[in-house]
Amino acid sequence: MGRRVPPIVSIVKNDPWWTEDPHRKAYGELALLGDTVSEFFVFNPAWAQCRNEHVFPTGWADIILHDMKPQEAAEKAIARAKEIFAKYPIPS
Repeated sequence: MGRRVPPIVSIVKNDPWWTEDPHRKAYGELALLGDTVSEFFVFNPAWAQCRNEHVFPTGWADIILHDMKPQEAAEKAIARAKEIFAKYPIPS
């Protein structure tokens, strides 16, 4: 998102081009004027590792490139995710 938004808040606030179209207005508000919310993986090392290893995209690739059945690919990806999450138990 950030590549298509000016890095200076005052541009979005003061340039009418950003506010005259409701879609651009919403985009500018979302990108620069709203609250910043981090993605979940920054709070959880297991999810970060799943993303780094491309656990679920690898499952999609198994279906596309290796003719694996979707159920089998999903089970493989979920099994790997469970292995990773087991290394980072969440205390209760």
